[in-house]
Amino acid sequence: MRVIKVVILSLFTTCILAVAGAFWYEYEALPMRSGEIKSVGIKGDTQVIFNQWGVPHINAESRHDAYFALGYLHAQDRLLQMEGIRRIAQGRIAEIAGPERLETDIFFRSLGIHRMAKDLVASADLKHPAFQDMSSYLAGVNNYVETGKLPLEVLLGPGRPQPFTLEDIISAAAYISYTFDRGLKTDLWLYQAGSKISPAHMDDLDFGADSNNLSHRQPEVSRLFRERIAQVEESIDTYGRFQGSNAWVVSGEKSQSGKPMLANDTHIRFSNPSIWYEAYLKAPDLEIYGHFLPLISLPLLGNNSSHGWGLTIFHNNDIDLILETPDPHRPGHILRGEQSIPLASRPETIKVRGEEPHQFTVLSSDKGPIMDHLLDGQLLSVRWTFQQVTPETFHGLYELLSASDIASAEAAVQKIAAPSLNVLYANRSGDIGWWTTGLIPQLNRVEDHFQVAAADKFQTSFRSLNSNPHQVNPAKGFLSSANEQPADGVPGYYSYPERAQRLEFLLGNARSFTVDDFKRFQNDTKISFHQPLVIALKRTLSRQDPKVLLSKEAIAILDRWEGEHHTQDIAPTIFSEYIYQLVAATFRDEMGAELFEEFIDREIALKSLMSVSRKPYSPWWNNVETQYRETMNDVIIEAWRKTLRALSEKYGQELQTWVWGRHHQVSFDHPLGKIPVLGLFLNLGPYPAPGGMETLNQIAYRFGTGSANAVHGPATRRIIDFAKPEESLSVLPTGQSGRFLDPHYRDQVDSYLSGTYRRALLNPDPSTEGYSQLWLKPQIKEKMQVSTKAQDGASPQ
Repeated sequence: MRVIKVVILSLFTTCILAVAGAFWYEYEALPMRSGEIKSVGIKGDTQVIFNQWGVPHINAESRHDAYFALGYLHAQDRLLQMEGIRRIAQGRIAEIAGPERLETDIFFRSLGIHRMAKDLVASADLKHPAFQDMSSYLAGVNNYVETGKLPLEVLLGPGRPQPFTLEDIISAAAYISYTFDRGLKTDLWLYQAGSKISPAHMDDLDFGADSNNLSHRQPEVSRLFRERIAQVEESIDTYGRFQGSNAWVVSGEKSQSGKPMLANDTHIRFSNPSIWYEAYLKAPDLEIYGHFLPLISLPLLGNNSSHGWGLTIFHNNDIDLILETPDPHRPGHILRGEQSIPLASRPETIKVRGEEPHQFTVLSSDKGPIMDHLLDGQLLSVRWTFQQVTPETFHGLYELLSASDIASAEAAVQKIAAPSLNVLYANRSGDIGWWTTGLIPQLNRVEDHFQVAAADKFQTSFRSLNSNPHQVNPAKGFLSSANEQPADGVPGYYSYPERAQRLEFLLGNARSFTVDDFKRFQNDTKISFHQPLVIALKRTLSRQDPKVLLSKEAIAILDRWEGEHHTQDIAPTIFSEYIYQLVAATFRDEMGAELFEEFIDREIALKSLMSVSRKPYSPWWNNVETQYRETMNDVIIEAWRKTLRALSEKYGQELQTWVWGRHHQVSFDHPLGKIPVLGLFLNLGPYPAPGGMETLNQIAYRFGTGSANAVHGPATRRIIDFAKPEESLSVLPTGQSGRFLDPHYRDQVDSYLSGTYRRALLNPDPSTEGYSQLWLKPQIKEKMQVSTKAQDGASPQ
């Protein structure tokens, strides 16, 4: 017995020492934000001023040194994030995650991002300044990887990363572009739904096309492919999926300062660390305060003293699924009418942790890679707009940095072939503009944009980029975007127009806007789409026996509700549960459990609910699982009963306890946070959160019962008044750093949730309290030397 006690005590002591050692190592490896670093990669003395939030302001003697410093600092704060996105994009995540992520690798290896990146770099003029900046950034990243003290989670996971390359930057850009698109998974859902649901039912859904022209009863997609897509979606969510965004600009005529103003908040799946990395770069030929994505040296959001821009996603559908018919007489060939066409093939080998490498062959048609073999023997290929991207796209992103006049900005954005974006622009001279980027397909049949189309009928070309929807200096004095469909009707999977209409109302009904007004708009939590649903509910319940209503108080709260989603409100809790129960009671019986679960995770769910709610005789109201013929009133009553039952079971009978902050919470999960114990240190939250589905402050939740926990929301909030562009505002959801012992890992959470901001200065004073100063200096020696060890006053949390 004594021996057992000694063994247990020894094991316990070993565990404590191991944990203590890990914490000590991570503390010692925290990012340097003061002192001096000497490196062979930098050419001149480069000053970096860190504000009290850990945001670097880089002052360099050359453009090369500015980007070298950015790469070094980005890597020391976010290396695991950069390595994770590189591996997912190139189909190499199973090397470290094992067979559980093999299907993700098969998907991205089949999609061919790594090969597209290699081909693009091979065709690029590497002396172009855009690629020179990338190379300088990579030199800084690799210098840190080679000589820095790496984060413990990197060493325990993938290990010291291989050197990063230009191909890795292009791969990351392609991967981010893929996450912007709703086309593949929604096309796939419509394809499956069309095979199971009647045309009459499909006609009442709202997905952007006339369902009468869609094909029905098509061959079924393999379960393996559906499961592969589900795993891909889960993998993408780990590092943040782009969901939508808000952006607007107003002219000087509508601002109190007399200069244009810009606001932008990009909506991305919540993760930790934040997806955006902020930095200010200044050199003789460069000035930009940028928001940078992992491993991408060109800022997708930026501003300086002369101009700035923001973006939202332009959901015109960058991806189409295409049916290919194999030639039964010639293996490896497909048919186009009566013509037999050979498929290209390439071998792929995926390393899998703990198992033998997985080898397979990728086939490709002239439309794109073959992604699935259907159950009837047909093949499924993918046409993706990013396949058309050339180095010119990156030239356009580069030129946007210096586009201080409206003509230069337009010329820059009209070079961006993918991804599809809405770019909102303003400059100090008084101009405002909106352009959509990305190649827009011109299909012979619009319905092919919303279904799996037959290859012999799928003919597409692209509009010229300069014909994309755009507007410059409109008479109304403002431009805005909230992922809505543009006026010229470009087909796509656009968002429900609630946020767009709210912005139009706020911006169109006032003048002399201030920064405080824009703060209020970005934190606005009001909706109006609840009104017809609550009116129908109240009308239906008024005809029932009061004893059946279960709670007059609950309907009275909804009746008085003006659509606000504050954490102490009760109405949004009731409403969020009710619309889920209404969606479930309306659609699940016809769709079946599996198709329904996929449906509620797509943008078309809310749009379809609103469409069907306007049609009292829609076939969706009947429950096909019963022998009766239910009406709209029957479904509403059943949904209301289930709403009150679910909330009573969770929170009790006292409605005053049903507050939104209990029901609607947000967590920021780390990529390694699912590992037992590690999640306690790496994940943040849950926190009570304001906002909701389709509020401007869209801290949005997924349809579900028992809670409305947030899944995506603003990944940054920015406000710039070009009367004082050097004093702009910004905030991130968590913090600048990805290192869990770093004070800047979580120091912006409270500001983010309370709707406050921090200053995003262009010329900070290094003597300001809480600021620190780091110097990067040239060193002839082969290895970096650290002359001062300091971590910005960091201490274990």
